[in-house]
Amino acid sequence: DTVSRMTGLYVDNAVVLNFNAVKDLVDAIGGVTITLKKEFIEDRQWWCDESGQNCRPFIVPAGKNTLDGETALFYMRSRFSSSDFDRARRQQQVMIAVKQKLFSLGFLANPFNMLKLLDVIKDNVRMDLSISEIKSLINFYKSSNVNLDNITSFVFDNGPNGYLDAKYINGQYILIPKTGNFDKIKEKCQNL
Repeated sequence: DTVSRMTGLYVDNAVVLNFNAVKDLVDAIGGVTITLKKEFIEDRQWWCDESGQNCRPFIVPAGKNTLDGETALFYMRSRFSSSDFDRARRQQQVMIAVKQKLFSLGFLANPFNMLKLLDVIKDNVRMDLSISEIKSLINFYKSSNVNLDNITSFVFDNGPNGYLDAKYINGQYILIPKTGNFDKIKEKCQNL
């Protein structure tokens, strides 16, 4: 309801997956491929000593990379070397790569692959879709000419051209629309 009011888009259904689902899903589909324009380094979060110091760097090189589940999870969850908005962009990048892999080369048509996916979903995903609705969506995709390369993603942020302002109010960090209302955000969502 809140997302619908802020974006002006009706949200039919929701799917919530935990981090284990992402890791297991990426492994179940044989990894995902992402391409980076520049090297990504997180050197303050992973494999640190007891005091939280002397961390080993997590690095994803520039260029084309195939990530396994654990590497994808580190990439998506890294939070200290960049902003939360950049983290959201990385999460979108991995989830789009998962979607592309799922819908490529008949992956979902293989019953063995479907069993692997159901095994991941049963413990790690909550959704308000029934099995018949999921089947209908898969069949709709198979029978349509959806081009996954035309998917548009966007992260609302507080950068110079962003739609949000970051404020501290009563000691709480909050994000509010720069314009004071959600009209520009709704307009952007309608035009994506």
